[in-house]
Amino acid sequence: MGFYYLSSMEWNGDLISFPDSKGRLFDFFIQDKGDGLFLQYTKPKGIAQENFSVERMKNADYLPAVTGIPIFSVRAKKILEMRIPGKINFYECVIDCKGNDNIFFMGKVNDYLPLISQSESLFRKLSDNRDVIFKPFFDYKEPFFIARDNTYRNYLVVSEEFVKICKEENIRMIDFLSC
Repeated sequence: MGFYYLSSMEWNGDLISFPDSKGRLFDFFIQDKGDGLFLQYTKPKGIAQENFSVERMKNADYLPAVTGIPIFSVRAKKILEMRIPGKINFYECVIDCKGNDNIFFMGKVNDYLPLISQSESLFRKLSDNRDVIFKPFFDYKEPFFIARDNTYRNYLVVSEEFVKICKEENIRMIDFLSC
């Protein structure tokens, strides 16, 4: 089974950044902490870095974010809700690109699975003597579409089946890097 990271080469490494001083977006979307009720009262606003253009953003179905939260267009949201129901919850956000507001959706991935093999992965020691994963080895045999590792939750990967769906549906400006 192949594992892939979501990516987008269209933006030359630039990302969408979300102010998150309280860490609520990270906690909810990445760590799966809390119920996300704050999203009923506020709409997150992301800021596009320099290489984003208004015209190209209108054609994008996927945007990469600093936080590791996948950002999808209205079109991609509809496709993914139909093709992989229940695998991603979508929350509306606004992306500011050169002073123009654009509606997109932050994706809350619902599956947290034991994707990374601790024994096969490479680690390095930090100055405080903690181990941090340096090179993960993905080893999961069951079918899935999109998931975060249940221990190392910042690792978001998709399966070959997810890649196939994106290609069949022509989801634009999304790339996949083999893990």
